Parts: sequence; structure tokens; C-alpha cells
Amino acid sequence: MADPFDHYLPADPAPPREPIGGSGKAGDNQTVQSSAPSDPVHERGELLLLGLQRQCEEAEASFLTDPDGRLLYSNVSMRALLPLLDHAEPGLLDRLIAEALALANDSLQPEVQVTGWRSLPRLRHRLSLPTGEELLLVDLSLFQDPDGNAKLLSGRLSRCPAETTGSQSENIRERFEDIVRLVTDWVWETDRDLRLTYVSQRVNETLGQHPRLLIGRSLLDLGQSPKLSELLTAQWRRPFRDVEVEITDRDARSRLFRLSAVPFYDPDHGSFAGYRGTAHDLTLERLREHAILQAKEAAESSNRAKSEFLAAISHELRTPLNAVIGFSEIMMTEAFGPIGTPVYAEYAQDIHQSAAHLLELINDILDISKIEAGKLSLDEEETDLEALIRSTARLVDARAAENGVALELAVAEGLPEVTLDARAVKQVLLNLLSNSVKFTERGGQISLKATIAASGDFLLQVRDSGIGMNQDDIEVALSPFGQVDSSLSRKFQGTGLGLPLSKGLVELHGGELEVESRKPGGTCVTVRLPAWRVVSEPESVHA
Repeated sequence: MADPFDHYLPADPAPPREPIGGSGKAGDNQTVQSSAPSDPVHERGELLLLGLQRQCEEAEASFLTDPDGRLLYSNVSMRALLPLLDHAEPGLLDRLIAEALALANDSLQPEVQVTGWRSLPRLRHRLSLPTGEELLLVDLSLFQDPDGNAKLLSGRLSRCPAETTGSQSENIRERFEDIVRLVTDWVWETDRDLRLTYVSQRVNETLGQHPRLLIGRSLLDLGQSPKLSELLTAQWRRPFRDVEVEITDRDARSRLFRLSAVPFYDPDHGSFAGYRGTAHDLTLERLREHAILQAKEAAESSNRAKSEFLAAISHELRTPLNAVIGFSEIMMTEAFGPIGTPVYAEYAQDIHQSAAHLLELINDILDISKIEAGKLSLDEEETDLEALIRSTARLVDARAAENGVALELAVAEGLPEVTLDARAVKQVLLNLLSNSVKFTERGGQISLKATIAASGDFLLQVRDSGIGMNQDDIEVALSPFGQVDSSLSRKFQGTGLGLPLSKGLVELHGGELEVESRKPGGTCVTVRLPAWRVVSEPESVHA
């Protein structure tokens, strides 16, 4: 196994320095210097070390030593604290480090190999300084290789008042009790054998059991949690967070809790003393999540049933409508002889137009239903888009002229062929152009632009000078059956299927349909088909 510190420390460190308390000059022991050759790997290591050093400069008093206690690094706070320690008790830190290493070796079980960082028990030492008596807290961590050899020692020093008055202790106790009463979680503490020594009153509300009934019970006996049993072993003395445990309440109902805790240590000996933690009741949250999932599944099932129903009923309606359309055409053309009364011919024409319109709506509904159900497939082939665009424009020319709206085509020369479903794209163009004609007042303009974008995507853009929409209207118009004006007396008739159907057909091609509009000011709808659908890509047609 490679030494993990090869990535963080220079390849050729300087010779070992004196022990921390040896010279009494903390400024002599700052940073490992490197004589490694200048190459990218070593340069990255040097930069990383430099960055980590910068982060440490503003932290608490911190230092790094080798296993023998020789100083490798100290930050600014540590260098300021060392002279005070040497003045109060020369060699104090060396003795504390040696004591911590001895405790670590004594507590290490031979059959357990610990690799990586290992936190050592916190050390506490009363220190007499010119400013008064203080308590020095020493937190150490030891790094070991797979063979159990110590490689590096990391330390952090902090200072606090040595004692508090009775009044201060009482304030601290009252503050703790107030916090415990206010928080929704229940608070607990164990001894070194994981037996509960304290449980807050809140447990009575969640489990229906008085705290005294839980005192003395093992934390592991409260409920079922393989993860918690795995963590709380003799080799694990680290904080843990959000471990889920099933605990049975007074009425034998299973409740789910999320436990978090930190270990604490004996202030005199530094040995492990137990855990302090919280337990958050997840039962209602999980029930709500389950209810939401069930509602979501029910809604999806209902939506699928609706789509399947629409597909089925649309298919059933198309058959008689085709017969109505066919027979009305025969009557209109008088294929088997004259009708006799001219008004009947007009009725036949009305029947044909109404049936054709109804069939068109049913086809749209069927397509929408298939798209929502994921059952609409594309019949793709290489298509001449220029011819498709011009043939579609001819279908709306007459209606545009009748409404007094000018239709302009801006088709780039030499457009490449595009692989797509020609019928679907023609339907998209027809829907967009029909909408523009419908919502553009007399004297307005409509333009249809087709080109290749710089990214290689194929762009179709329909722009009009019509009444326009605001952002809320756009969201409604893009929803199936959405009507911007939903009143029965609305000025513009329609089912609201044109834009959502067009959007669905474009997305089936892997493309995007974007709507930009302002009210008043007109609307611009852009259809973007991905570049991989373009068969060839001449530079002359790029936008």
C-alpha cells in the first residue's frame, strides 16, 4: 500500500527538528522544507501543502509532529502559545504528547489493526499563567499505516478558565434544561458500557415511557438497528449522525427514530466515558412520505387510465366519422346522380366539413394520449425540409389572405436533409402557422424562418405580430387543453391542443420547442432539432 502522505508532504523532508520543548523557540519549527526536483507532481504537492498551511494559520493553536514528538509544523496561534507554555512549565507539551501516545499503545488491541487517523483521548492540564489559572485542553490524532506503525501526530490546543463559580454552574445547568425542554428531539447519555444514564422528559411524549424506565437499559436494547450495532463497538469511538433505529413504544407500536451522538471522555484520565446524543422521531414524516408516494402512484395510475381511455374512445370514434366523411363526399360530388334539391348539397358540404374537423380533433386527442402514454412512435426518414415547409405554407396561404395577414418565408438556400417523421413535423408547422393566423389581426405579418444554427442544430422559427401572451398565458397554452381565455364567450375558438401536441412531437424527435411572447407585441415559437438529425451541414446555411 502506498504511503498516503506521499501526496501531501514533500518527497525529501528536511532533517528532523528538536522536540517541541527542546529549544523553546517555536519560530524555528514552522514548516517542512522540500528539496524535491521541480516537476508537476512535486509542484502539486508543494501547492497543496502551501494551501493547507494557509488554512491552518487562522485556526486554533495547531501543530504536526513525527512519532517521536519532533515538531514538523506549527501555525501562528501555536507559535504564540509555545513561549507561554515553556514559561509556565518547561517541556509540558512533550510530556503530554508522550502520555497520550502511551495511553494509545496501551488501549490498542493486538488483534485489531487500525489504519489511518485515530483520535486519542483528550488531555486536560491545569496551567498557571500570569493572567490566572487556566485549563489546557489537548486534542491529538495519530496516523498509522497498515502495519500499525505511527506515521504522524496532529494536535490542537485550546484554553478555558480552570473553574467556574457556583452561580455560573447553576446558569449552565438551567440553560441546558431549558434547551432540552424546548427541542423536539429527546436527549440521552450513556456510560462507557452504553447503559443509559440520562434521558430527557421528551421521551415520554414519543414513546409513552417515563425516563426513569429507560435508565440503566443498554442503548442497543432499545430497538432494532444493525447499523447502530455495527458502529457502537469497542473499536469505534467516533461521532455518528442520522442512524435510523426502530423502537417499540408503550403500546407495542413500532416507531422510527434517527439517532446522532458524540463520544465524551473522562476529564481526569482521558478514557472513553460514554456517548451523548439526540433521537429524532421520524414516524410521522415517513407516514407522510408514504402517503405522498401513494397519492403520486394513484395520480399516475389515473392519468394512465385517462390516456388509455382517450386513445380507445378516439379510435372508436374515428371509424364512424370516416364513414360520415366518405358518404358526404359522395353526396357532394353527386357520384350516383344529382341530389335534386340544391340545399341538400349544401347540407352535405356542411356535414363533410364538420366531420373532417371533428376527425382532426380526435386525431389530435389520440396523438396527445399516445405521447402521454409513451406509445407514439415516429416513422423517420431523410426529408427535404424546404419542400415540406413550402407545401405546409400553401395550406395556410388562403386562410392568411382571407384574414388580411401577410405570410413570409425565409428559408435558407441549400438546406440539408433532416432525418425525421415528415407527417409529425408538418403537423407541428401547420399548428404553429394556424395559431399565428388565428391570433394576428388584419394587416399583421407572419414569418417562417428555417436555417442551421452555429451549433449545428436545425431551427424552425414562426414569428407573428399578433396579440401576444404574458408568461402565465404561455404556461397555460403549453398545457394540454389549456385555454388562455377559458370563457364560453371567448373570441378565439379551439381545443388548446395545438401547442402541447407540437411540443410533444418535437420532444419525441429529441428537440425543444420554446415560446417567447409579450402582450402586446406578438409571439415567436422556435423549434430546435438536434444536430445529429441533420444529414449534411453546409456552411452556407448557418445562421
